[in-house]
Amino acid sequence: GRLVEHHVATQPHGAGPRHLAFHPFDERVYVVNELHSTLTAGTFVNGVVTLGETVSTLPAGVSVTNHPSAVRVSPDGRFVLVANRFHDSVAVFDTDLRLLGTYPCGEFPRDMVFSVDRRRVYVANERAGEVVAFRFDDGVLTPFGVPLAMPGPSCVVPV
Repeated sequence: GRLVEHHVATQPHGAGPRHLAFHPFDERVYVVNELHSTLTAGTFVNGVVTLGETVSTLPAGVSVTNHPSAVRVSPDGRFVLVANRFHDSVAVFDTDLRLLGTYPCGEFPRDMVFSVDRRRVYVANERAGEVVAFRFDDGVLTPFGVPLAMPGPSCVVPV
């Protein structure tokens, strides 16, 4: 019943690693860095994380205060999604860290999850007090339905 440190993977000082997500089929891992507003790809082999390329979670030329919160790999393993707080978007990358697009999602996206059927993404917008739904089709997010109002949602879980 004890946790024992096995390995430490380091990021640049002040990056603020917040969440990580494992690829569902291979050894890739993705880390979102809250303070540098970046996404880092790496590998997870024999319990050791080796980090590699790092990219911005914002489109080129955009310079705003931003603190990414959640990172998810699509169930088919083809896409990586990052929730951007303050930019108030979901960034969609391919697994080689090419930014495919950013999608407005509501104020202060704190968490997101793929639906059980893998065709939708639900985003918890903490400051907006709502959970919004998107269709997810080949890396494209399309809003649908009416946001579900609730005070300060900070986590979503598929059921």
